[in-house]
Amino acid sequence: MAGCSNCKKSIFDKIKGLFLRIHEYLYDTDVVTFILCIILIQYLSVIILSPLIMIFPDNNGAAPFDGDEAKVVLFIIGVIIAPLFETLIYQKIVIDICDKIKFLNNKKYIGILISGAIFGSIHTYSPRYKVHMFVIGSIWAYVYTVYKEKKKHPYWVVCCIHAINNFIALMII
Repeated sequence: MAGCSNCKKSIFDKIKGLFLRIHEYLYDTDVVTFILCIILIQYLSVIILSPLIMIFPDNNGAAPFDGDEAKVVLFIIGVIIAPLFETLIYQKIVIDICDKIKFLNNKKYIGILISGAIFGSIHTYSPRYKVHMFVIGSIWAYVYTVYKEKKKHPYWVVCCIHAINNFIALMII
């Protein structure tokens, strides 16, 4: 049994080390490279986690909107309005509140997970989609936290990533 717990610790240490190396690389990149890397990471994370996400029920593939005329409305809402408001509410406000709670001062990851959980919970399309949006929301909360620490417009960086993500999704449907 002791050998097994050491194996688990070793695996967790390797995963933690991988995340730290990715963080160090991203932290030192310019904003355009950072945004492109985050978009790639968010799509890769969903692919990697898809076996887990698949255990949650879906909405039978039914789209929330249908028709070409709806694409204009979806563009305005999804690519412009949603990134502005959702970033304000679910990343900026949540993380700023978490940063003011003394217990969470040196535990940024808790604020990131709280932000991701709240972001995922408001996307009510299906349980599977909520899990997917928890992952994406956590990544965007990480971005907000990094750029807040760098003091380089965290709100706008996350808005850009969110808008690009929604634009890609809109082009696919």
